[in-house]
Amino acid sequence: MALSAPIACALTGSLLLITGEAFAVAQEEPPLRFAPVPAPTSVSTIRSPDRSSGTPRSRDTSSLAVFHPATGTETRGTASLTPHALSRARWQARPPSRESIPGGSELARAFDLDLAAVPDPSVYPWSAQVRLFAENTEGQVFACSGTLIDPKIVVTAAHCLHPGPGGDWMTRVTVHPAWDGDDDAFGAATAVSMAAFTEWTDFGAFEGDMGFLVLDRPLGYLTGVHGFGFSSDDTFYQSVTFHLAGYPAAPSCYPGIPDQLYHGLGTYDLVIPTHFLAEMHWTCDTFGMSGAGAYWIDQGTRYVHGVHSFLDTASFPLVIGHTRVTPDKFDALVNQVVPGAYPTAADFLPLQARAPGSEVVAGESLLDFEYLVANASEADPGVRDFDVGIYLSANENISPLDRLIDTHSFSHDFGPHGVARVVLDLPIPADIASGSYWLGVLLEAEDAQPDNNESDGWDAFPVTIQGCRLSFESYGEGLPGSGGWTPQIVGASDLCLSSNASIRIVDGLGGAFGFLWVGTETASLPALGGTLLIDLAGTWARLPTRLHGFQGIPGGGFLDLGADFSGFQGLTLHFQGMFSDAGAPRGVSFTPGTTLMVTD
Repeated sequence: MALSAPIACALTGSLLLITGEAFAVAQEEPPLRFAPVPAPTSVSTIRSPDRSSGTPRSRDTSSLAVFHPATGTETRGTASLTPHALSRARWQARPPSRESIPGGSELARAFDLDLAAVPDPSVYPWSAQVRLFAENTEGQVFACSGTLIDPKIVVTAAHCLHPGPGGDWMTRVTVHPAWDGDDDAFGAATAVSMAAFTEWTDFGAFEGDMGFLVLDRPLGYLTGVHGFGFSSDDTFYQSVTFHLAGYPAAPSCYPGIPDQLYHGLGTYDLVIPTHFLAEMHWTCDTFGMSGAGAYWIDQGTRYVHGVHSFLDTASFPLVIGHTRVTPDKFDALVNQVVPGAYPTAADFLPLQARAPGSEVVAGESLLDFEYLVANASEADPGVRDFDVGIYLSANENISPLDRLIDTHSFSHDFGPHGVARVVLDLPIPADIASGSYWLGVLLEAEDAQPDNNESDGWDAFPVTIQGCRLSFESYGEGLPGSGGWTPQIVGASDLCLSSNASIRIVDGLGGAFGFLWVGTETASLPALGGTLLIDLAGTWARLPTRLHGFQGIPGGGFLDLGADFSGFQGLTLHFQGMFSDAGAPRGVSFTPGTTLMVTD
C-alpha cells in the first residue's frame, strides 16, 4: 500500500439520515430509510508525523464539551492528565456478569475483504455494539454506531452528536444493543448527557472526532462491555489485529441493512498521532458505521483504541480513518466522563425481570421468575438487606399503585458495579382475570436515586395470565336439618388445576344417606319443604352418597368427592345435595346449589 503523506483527500463523515420517519420509528417499526449526511462544512487536514513534527498544537486536545438534553445547556471541562489515570492504560472490560454468554468465534475477515454479517448480535461480544439514533433540532433522525465501554457509557464519533462549528447538539440520542429492527434483545437507553472534544465542536477537526454518551439505563450490565485503552507505540497498530463491528447502510452491498450488524478485522497501514488508517478493498462505503469502536483482543478481553470516523472516497481502494484514543482522550474518560455518570453513593436498581414461560394460570406459580439487581455506582456498600415487592401492572410502568402480589427479602454483598440475580417461583393470585399484564420489581432501598428502583419498560416482564380454570359459585337456599344445621357444598381445587378439583359436602348429619344431584341447568322447584335447584328437564344425574363423620352428630357430616375436569373447558355443572335427616321438619335436609365452571 502507498498512502500519501500528508493525506488531504475528500474526507466524508459517515453519519446517516433517516428520512421521512418520525423519531419513534427507530424503536420498532418497518424498515428505516437512510441517506448519507452531507460532508462536514469544515474539514481539517490530517497530517502525517513528519509534517506535524515539532509544530505545537494550538488547540486544547483534552477539553470536553458536555451537552445536557434535559436542560439544553452545555458545560466545558478539561481533563487533568494525572499519572494515576495514565497508568491505567486499559479501562476495565466486563462481560455480562449475570451468566456465562458464549463469546462467539471471530469471523475470518480482513480489512481488505468485505464485511461479514454477524449471525447473532445478542451474544457477547457483539452485544456490546449498539445502533445509535440521534434527532437534531429540525426533527431529522440520523443513525450511527457505537460501543458500550461501561455499563452507562457509549463511545461513538463526535460527528454523530454534533455537526461541528456553528451547529447544534443533537436533541435526543438513543442506543439499541443487538439491533435487528427492534429492541427485543436488551431494550434501549436514552442519553442523559453527551460529550465531544472541542476540537470537533469548535473547529471541525477530525482529530477530535470522538464522543461519549452517558445513558439513563445501564445497558452494559445486560450486554457486557468492552475495555478502552491506548498505546503510544505507533507500530502496535500495524502489528496487532483490530476488529470493527457496526451497522453499515449500503443496501446493494450488505444484505439485511439497516438492521444487520457487520464485522471486519485487520491491521492498519498508516498510523499518525491522531488516527490510524487502512486501505479498504471494499466495493461499498461504510455509512452508518460511524462511531463503531475499533478494538483488539488480549487474552479474550476486548479494548477499544479508536472509533470509526471517516471514509476517503476520492480514490480506490477506499481508506477508512479511525480517531485514535490518545492519553488525553483516555484521561478525559477516566477523570470526567465516568465520574459524571454515577452518583457517589450506592445506587441500586432492578433490571431484566424475566421467566422461562410467558403464560401462567391464575392460582398457579410462574416458575423460575428472576430479576437482576445492580449497584450502578463506584461505591462499595458492603452487605445490604433488601425488601422487594413484585407488582402486577396493566402496563410496563411499574409503580406502588399497581397490585402487589408478592413480597420477599434478600441479602447480598454488592461491590462497585456488583450485580445479583434473584430467582423465585412466583405465585399468581387465583382471582386475577384473564389478560395481558406486566410483572415488575420494586426495591425498598435507601440509595442515591430512589426514583429508579422500579423495573419499568423493557425491564418489566410481559405475561399472559389465564384466569382460574375452575370457579365455584353458590346459588339458591338450602333446607336446615338436625340442630338447625344447613349442609353446604364447597368447591375446591389445588391452585385452580382442573385435574385436581374436589366437591366437599360439610355441615350435614353424621352418617346420613342421600343423593348428590348434578345437572346442566338450574331450576327452582318446591320439593319436600325445600327447593330443588337442578332442572330435571335438562341433562341430570343422581349420585347416591353417605356422609362421613360421627353417626347422628348434627353438623358433623362431610364427604369429599375428587374429580378430574381436564379436557372439559367450557363445561358448566350445577350441584345440590339432599340427605335423610330425622331432625329436619320434613325428614330431609337440602344444600344450596353450587355451580362449577371450567374456563377455556
